[in-house]
Amino acid sequence: MSEIAVRCLGLRKDYGAVRAVSGLDLSLERGHLLALLGPSGCGKTTALRLIAGFERPDGGTIEIGGRIVAGPGVALPPEKRRVGMVFQDYALFPHLTVAQNVAFGLSRGRERKARLEEVCSLVGLRGLESRYPHELSGGEQQRVALARALAPKPEVLLLDEPFSNLDASLRAQVRADVRLILRDAGTTTVFVTHDQDEALFMGDQVAVMNDGRVEQVAAPEELFHSPGSRFVAEFIGVADFLPATAQEDGLLTEIGLVPSANESRPGSRGEVMVRPDDIDIAPAADGRGRIVACTFLGTHLVYEVALPSGRRVRSMQPHTAAYAEGAAVEVRLVLGHPLIFFPKDTEE
Repeated sequence: MSEIAVRCLGLRKDYGAVRAVSGLDLSLERGHLLALLGPSGCGKTTALRLIAGFERPDGGTIEIGGRIVAGPGVALPPEKRRVGMVFQDYALFPHLTVAQNVAFGLSRGRERKARLEEVCSLVGLRGLESRYPHELSGGEQQRVALARALAPKPEVLLLDEPFSNLDASLRAQVRADVRLILRDAGTTTVFVTHDQDEALFMGDQVAVMNDGRVEQVAAPEELFHSPGSRFVAEFIGVADFLPATAQEDGLLTEIGLVPSANESRPGSRGEVMVRPDDIDIAPAADGRGRIVACTFLGTHLVYEVALPSGRRVRSMQPHTAAYAEGAAVEVRLVLGHPLIFFPKDTEE
Protein backbone atom coordinates (compact mmCIF):
# COMPACT_ATOMS: atom_id res chain seq x y z
CA MET A 1 0.00 0.00 0.00
CA SER A 2 1.33 3.43 -0.93
CA GLU A 3 2.02 5.97 1.81
CA ILE A 4 1.00 9.60 1.69
CA ALA A 5 4.05 11.78 2.27
CA VAL A 6 2.34 15.18 2.01
CA ARG A 7 -1.31 16.02 2.53
CA CYS A 8 -2.99 19.44 2.51
CA LEU A 9 -6.65 19.70 3.48
CA GLY A 10 -8.71 22.88 3.11
CA LEU A 11 -5.57 25.01 3.10
CA ARG A 12 -6.17 28.77 3.16
CA LYS A 13 -3.88 31.80 3.28
CA ASP A 14 -4.93 35.45 3.17
CA TYR A 15 -2.83 38.57 2.76
CA GLY A 16 -5.19 41.27 3.93
CA ALA A 17 -8.12 41.29 1.51
CA VAL A 18 -6.27 39.06 -0.96
CA ARG A 19 -6.87 35.30 -0.69
CA ALA A 20 -3.71 33.67 -2.05
CA VAL A 21 -4.69 30.08 -1.28
CA SER A 22 -8.34 29.09 -0.99
CA GLY A 23 -9.47 25.66 0.19
CA LEU A 24 -6.52 23.82 -1.34
CA ASP A 25 -6.64 20.00 -1.14
CA LEU A 26 -3.57 18.06 -2.20
CA SER A 27 -1.87 14.74 -1.46
CA LEU A 28 1.37 13.19 -2.67
CA GLU A 29 2.54 9.60 -2.37
CA ARG A 30 5.96 8.84 -0.95
CA GLY A 31 8.69 8.75 -3.59
CA HIS A 32 6.63 10.59 -6.20
CA LEU A 33 7.25 13.94 -7.83
CA LEU A 34 4.47 16.53 -7.98
CA ALA A 35 4.62 19.66 -10.14
CA LEU A 36 2.57 22.64 -8.98
CA LEU A 37 1.74 24.46 -12.20
CA GLY A 38 -0.21 27.63 -12.84
CA PRO A 39 -0.11 31.24 -14.00
CA SER A 40 1.50 34.02 -11.97
CA GLY A 41 -0.54 34.89 -8.91
CA CYS A 42 -2.41 31.57 -8.74
CA GLY A 43 -1.01 30.72 -5.28
CA LYS A 44 1.48 27.97 -6.14
CA THR A 45 4.51 29.58 -4.45
CA THR A 46 2.41 30.46 -1.40
CA ALA A 47 1.31 26.81 -1.19
CA LEU A 48 4.96 25.71 -1.30
CA ARG A 49 5.90 28.18 1.45
CA LEU A 50 3.01 26.94 3.59
CA ILE A 51 4.25 23.34 3.26
CA ALA A 52 7.80 24.46 4.08
CA GLY A 53 6.66 26.38 7.16
CA PHE A 54 7.76 29.83 5.98
CA GLU A 55 4.12 30.94 6.11
CA ARG A 56 1.39 30.00 8.56
CA PRO A 57 -2.00 29.01 7.11
CA ASP A 58 -5.17 30.85 8.08
CA GLY A 59 -7.14 27.63 7.76
CA GLY A 60 -6.79 23.95 7.00
CA THR A 61 -4.10 21.43 7.88
CA ILE A 62 -0.78 20.19 6.50
CA GLU A 63 0.57 16.69 7.15
CA ILE A 64 4.12 15.57 6.36
CA GLY A 65 5.02 11.94 6.85
CA GLY A 66 1.72 11.25 8.59
CA ARG A 67 2.23 13.96 11.19
CA ILE A 68 0.32 17.25 11.36
CA VAL A 69 2.82 20.11 11.05
CA ALA A 70 0.31 22.96 10.62
CA GLY A 71 -3.29 23.34 11.64
CA PRO A 72 -5.45 24.42 14.59
CA GLY A 73 -3.06 24.74 17.52
CA VAL A 74 -0.10 23.33 15.56
CA ALA A 75 2.65 25.31 13.82
CA LEU A 76 5.94 23.44 13.57
CA PRO A 77 8.84 25.60 12.33
CA PRO A 78 10.62 24.64 9.08
CA GLU A 79 13.55 22.97 10.85
CA LYS A 80 11.16 20.59 12.62
CA ARG A 81 9.30 19.49 9.48
CA ARG A 82 12.06 17.45 7.80
CA VAL A 83 11.76 19.36 4.54
CA GLY A 84 14.54 20.31 2.15
CA MET A 85 14.28 23.50 0.12
CA VAL A 86 15.96 24.56 -3.11
CA PHE A 87 15.40 28.24 -3.72
CA GLN A 88 15.08 29.93 -7.09
CA ASP A 89 18.43 31.72 -6.66
CA TYR A 90 20.04 28.63 -4.99
CA ALA A 91 21.03 30.73 -1.88
CA LEU A 92 24.52 29.24 -1.70
CA PHE A 93 27.02 30.61 0.82
CA PRO A 94 29.63 32.38 -1.34
CA HIS A 95 32.39 32.11 1.29
CA LEU A 96 32.00 28.34 1.67
CA THR A 97 33.29 25.60 -0.62
CA VAL A 98 31.05 23.08 -2.34
CA ALA A 99 31.73 20.55 0.43
CA GLN A 100 31.04 23.09 3.16
CA ASN A 101 27.81 24.20 1.50
CA VAL A 102 26.57 20.64 1.10
CA ALA A 103 27.51 19.66 4.66
CA PHE A 104 26.01 22.80 6.22
CA GLY A 105 22.87 21.06 7.51
CA LEU A 106 24.53 17.82 8.58
CA SER A 107 25.17 16.96 12.22
CA ARG A 108 28.79 16.55 13.18
CA GLY A 109 29.87 12.99 13.72
CA ARG A 110 31.36 9.92 12.11
CA GLU A 111 28.63 9.68 9.47
CA ARG A 112 29.03 13.27 8.27
CA LYS A 113 31.92 12.59 5.86
CA ALA A 114 30.31 9.44 4.46
CA ARG A 115 27.01 11.23 3.80
CA LEU A 116 28.84 14.16 2.19
CA GLU A 117 30.66 11.81 -0.19
CA GLU A 118 27.46 9.89 -0.91
CA VAL A 119 25.38 12.92 -1.84
CA CYS A 120 28.17 14.58 -3.87
CA SER A 121 28.49 11.37 -5.86
CA LEU A 122 24.70 11.18 -6.31
CA VAL A 123 24.45 14.65 -7.87
CA GLY A 124 27.72 14.48 -9.84
CA LEU A 125 29.87 16.86 -7.78
CA ARG A 126 32.84 14.56 -7.16
CA GLY A 127 36.05 16.46 -7.85
CA LEU A 128 34.41 19.86 -7.29
CA GLU A 129 34.24 19.74 -3.48
CA SER A 130 36.98 22.36 -2.93
CA ARG A 131 35.61 24.94 -5.36
CA TYR A 132 33.61 28.02 -4.40
CA PRO A 133 30.21 28.91 -5.91
CA HIS A 134 31.62 31.64 -8.17
CA GLU A 135 33.90 29.04 -9.76
CA LEU A 136 30.95 26.91 -10.86
CA SER A 137 28.57 27.02 -13.82
CA GLY A 138 24.87 27.65 -13.28
CA GLY A 139 24.09 23.96 -13.61
CA GLU A 140 26.81 23.04 -11.12
CA GLN A 141 25.53 25.62 -8.64
CA GLN A 142 22.09 24.07 -8.85
CA ARG A 143 23.57 20.66 -8.14
CA VAL A 144 25.18 22.07 -5.00
CA ALA A 145 21.85 23.52 -3.85
CA LEU A 146 20.18 20.18 -4.56
CA ALA A 147 22.88 18.22 -2.72
CA ARG A 148 22.62 20.53 0.31
CA ALA A 149 18.86 19.99 0.45
CA LEU A 150 19.15 16.20 0.03
CA ALA A 151 22.02 15.71 2.50
CA PRO A 152 19.89 15.57 5.71
CA LYS A 153 17.56 12.99 4.07
CA PRO A 154 14.40 15.14 4.16
CA GLU A 155 10.90 13.66 4.23
CA VAL A 156 10.03 15.87 1.27
CA LEU A 157 12.03 18.11 -1.05
CA LEU A 158 10.58 21.44 -2.16
CA LEU A 159 11.83 23.32 -5.23
CA ASP A 160 10.74 26.83 -6.18
CA GLU A 161 11.08 27.54 -9.95
CA PRO A 162 14.29 25.47 -9.92
CA PHE A 163 15.36 26.01 -13.53
CA SER A 164 14.29 29.60 -14.20
CA ASN A 165 17.80 31.05 -13.77
CA LEU A 166 19.33 28.81 -16.43
CA ASP A 167 19.54 29.67 -20.12
CA ALA A 168 17.43 27.65 -22.51
CA SER A 169 20.30 25.52 -23.85
CA LEU A 170 21.27 24.40 -20.34
CA ARG A 171 17.78 24.13 -18.84
CA ALA A 172 16.72 21.00 -20.73
CA GLN A 173 19.86 19.08 -19.76
CA VAL A 174 19.81 20.18 -16.12
CA ARG A 175 16.17 19.29 -15.57
CA ALA A 176 16.78 15.84 -17.11
CA ASP A 177 19.73 15.38 -14.76
CA VAL A 178 17.74 16.54 -11.73
CA ARG A 179 14.84 14.24 -12.60
CA LEU A 180 17.22 11.28 -12.76
CA ILE A 181 18.87 12.25 -9.47
CA LEU A 182 15.53 12.49 -7.68
CA ARG A 183 14.40 9.16 -9.16
CA ASP A 184 17.62 7.46 -8.02
CA ALA A 185 17.30 8.96 -4.55
CA GLY A 186 13.61 8.04 -4.27
CA THR A 187 12.93 11.51 -2.93
CA THR A 188 9.36 12.77 -2.51
CA THR A 189 9.37 16.12 -4.30
CA VAL A 190 7.07 19.09 -4.78
CA PHE A 191 8.22 21.73 -7.20
CA VAL A 192 6.68 24.95 -8.44
CA THR A 193 6.85 26.02 -12.06
CA HIS A 194 4.98 28.19 -14.54
CA ASP A 195 6.50 26.27 -17.46
CA GLN A 196 4.06 23.62 -18.68
CA ASP A 197 6.68 21.71 -20.68
CA GLU A 198 8.79 21.47 -17.54
CA ALA A 199 5.85 20.27 -15.45
CA LEU A 200 4.82 17.62 -17.98
CA PHE A 201 8.41 16.36 -18.27
CA MET A 202 9.25 16.30 -14.57
CA GLY A 203 6.09 15.37 -12.72
CA ASP A 204 4.65 11.97 -11.94
CA GLN A 205 1.59 14.07 -11.17
CA VAL A 206 0.83 17.65 -12.17
CA ALA A 207 -1.48 19.87 -10.11
CA VAL A 208 -2.85 22.81 -12.09
CA MET A 209 -3.69 25.74 -9.81
CA ASN A 210 -6.05 28.60 -10.54
CA ASP A 211 -7.12 31.38 -8.20
CA GLY A 212 -5.75 29.69 -5.08
CA ARG A 213 -7.28 26.28 -5.77
CA VAL A 214 -6.25 23.08 -7.50
CA GLU A 215 -8.31 22.68 -10.68
CA GLN A 216 -7.05 19.19 -11.51
CA VAL A 217 -4.37 16.73 -10.41
CA ALA A 218 -3.42 14.00 -12.86
CA ALA A 219 -0.58 12.24 -14.63
CA PRO A 220 0.87 14.41 -17.44
CA GLU A 221 -0.69 12.34 -20.23
CA GLU A 222 -4.16 12.41 -18.66
CA LEU A 223 -3.93 16.11 -17.96
CA PHE A 224 -3.06 16.88 -21.57
CA HIS A 225 -5.53 14.55 -23.26
CA SER A 226 -8.40 14.74 -20.75
CA PRO A 227 -8.45 18.20 -19.13
CA GLY A 228 -11.12 18.41 -16.46
CA SER A 229 -12.06 22.05 -17.06
CA ARG A 230 -11.92 24.73 -19.73
CA PHE A 231 -9.18 26.49 -17.74
CA VAL A 232 -6.95 23.39 -17.70
CA ALA A 233 -7.62 22.79 -21.40
CA GLU A 234 -6.49 26.33 -22.24
CA PHE A 235 -3.51 26.31 -19.90
CA ILE A 236 -2.00 22.94 -20.84
CA GLY A 237 -0.68 22.89 -24.38
CA VAL A 238 -2.14 24.88 -27.27
CA ALA A 239 -5.90 24.62 -27.66
CA ASP A 240 -8.66 26.22 -29.70
CA PHE A 241 -12.39 25.82 -29.15
CA LEU A 242 -15.13 25.35 -31.73
CA PRO A 243 -18.88 25.58 -31.12
CA ALA A 244 -20.36 22.09 -31.25
CA THR A 245 -23.67 20.31 -30.85
CA ALA A 246 -23.79 16.82 -29.39
CA GLN A 247 -25.46 14.19 -31.55
CA GLU A 248 -25.97 10.45 -31.24
CA ASP A 249 -22.97 9.78 -33.48
CA GLY A 250 -20.61 12.53 -32.30
CA LEU A 251 -20.11 16.28 -32.16
CA LEU A 252 -21.18 18.46 -35.05
CA THR A 253 -18.89 21.43 -35.76
CA GLU A 254 -18.60 23.83 -38.67
CA ILE A 255 -15.72 21.78 -40.09
CA GLY A 256 -17.15 18.32 -39.59
CA LEU A 257 -18.48 15.62 -37.31
CA VAL A 258 -16.06 14.27 -34.70
CA PRO A 259 -16.27 11.54 -32.06
CA SER A 260 -16.64 12.77 -28.48
CA ALA A 261 -14.36 11.65 -25.66
CA ASN A 262 -17.05 12.26 -23.03
CA GLU A 263 -20.75 11.48 -22.90
CA SER A 264 -23.13 14.34 -23.63
CA ARG A 265 -26.89 14.59 -24.02
CA PRO A 266 -27.86 14.74 -27.72
CA GLY A 267 -28.80 18.29 -28.62
CA SER A 268 -26.66 19.88 -25.91
CA ARG A 269 -24.49 22.74 -27.08
CA GLY A 270 -21.00 23.68 -26.06
CA GLU A 271 -17.48 23.74 -27.38
CA VAL A 272 -15.05 21.08 -28.50
CA MET A 273 -11.33 21.40 -27.80
CA VAL A 274 -9.03 21.05 -30.82
CA ARG A 275 -5.25 21.16 -30.75
CA PRO A 276 -3.01 22.09 -33.71
CA ASP A 277 -2.31 18.42 -34.48
CA ASP A 278 -6.08 17.79 -34.71
CA ILE A 279 -6.43 20.22 -37.63
CA ASP A 280 -5.25 19.43 -41.14
CA ILE A 281 -5.23 21.88 -44.04
CA ALA A 282 -4.85 21.42 -47.79
CA PRO A 283 -4.70 23.92 -50.67
CA ALA A 284 -8.08 24.40 -52.33
CA ALA A 285 -9.23 27.25 -54.57
CA ASP A 286 -12.72 27.00 -53.10
CA GLY A 287 -11.51 26.27 -49.57
CA ARG A 288 -13.57 27.87 -46.81
CA GLY A 289 -10.54 28.63 -44.66
CA ARG A 290 -8.02 31.46 -45.05
CA ILE A 291 -4.43 31.54 -43.81
CA VAL A 292 -4.05 34.60 -41.58
CA ALA A 293 -0.72 33.97 -39.83
CA CYS A 294 2.19 31.55 -39.64
CA THR A 295 4.71 30.78 -36.90
CA PHE A 296 7.96 29.04 -37.85
CA LEU A 297 9.15 26.66 -35.10
CA GLY A 298 12.04 24.97 -36.87
CA THR A 299 10.87 21.39 -37.29
CA HIS A 300 7.30 22.48 -38.03
CA LEU A 301 5.03 25.40 -38.82
CA VAL A 302 1.88 26.48 -37.02
CA TYR A 303 -0.69 28.16 -39.27
CA GLU A 304 -3.55 30.25 -37.98
CA VAL A 305 -6.64 29.72 -40.10
CA ALA A 306 -9.80 31.84 -40.18
CA LEU A 307 -13.03 29.87 -40.61
CA PRO A 308 -16.25 31.17 -42.26
CA SER A 309 -17.74 31.91 -38.83
CA GLY A 310 -14.82 34.14 -37.94
CA ARG A 311 -13.40 31.61 -35.48
CA ARG A 312 -9.70 30.86 -35.79
CA VAL A 313 -7.93 27.55 -35.34
CA ARG A 314 -4.28 26.59 -35.48
CA SER A 315 -2.86 23.80 -37.59
CA MET A 316 0.55 22.17 -37.15
CA GLN A 317 2.25 21.33 -40.45
CA PRO A 318 5.70 20.05 -41.49
CA HIS A 319 8.28 22.72 -42.22
CA THR A 320 8.03 21.93 -45.93
CA ALA A 321 4.32 22.88 -46.12
CA ALA A 322 4.40 26.46 -47.40
CA TYR A 323 1.20 28.53 -47.56
CA ALA A 324 1.04 32.24 -48.30
CA GLU A 325 -0.92 34.57 -46.07
CA GLY A 326 -4.43 34.90 -47.47
CA ALA A 327 -4.30 31.53 -49.24
CA ALA A 328 -7.53 29.54 -49.41
CA VAL A 329 -7.37 26.11 -47.76
CA GLU A 330 -9.68 23.24 -46.98
CA VAL A 331 -9.84 22.64 -43.22
CA ARG A 332 -10.38 19.14 -41.87
CA LEU A 333 -10.43 17.55 -38.44
CA VAL A 334 -8.01 14.65 -38.10
CA LEU A 335 -10.07 11.83 -36.61
CA GLY A 336 -7.25 10.05 -34.83
CA HIS A 337 -8.91 10.23 -31.43
CA PRO A 338 -12.10 11.50 -29.75
CA LEU A 339 -12.18 15.14 -28.70
CA ILE A 340 -13.16 16.71 -25.37
CA PHE A 341 -16.56 18.41 -25.31
CA PHE A 342 -17.37 21.18 -22.82
CA PRO A 343 -21.15 21.60 -22.56
CA LYS A 344 -22.20 25.16 -21.80
CA ASP A 345 -24.17 24.19 -18.70
CA THR A 346 -20.95 22.91 -17.03
CA GLU A 347 -19.06 26.11 -17.77
CA GLU A 348 -21.57 28.64 -16.49
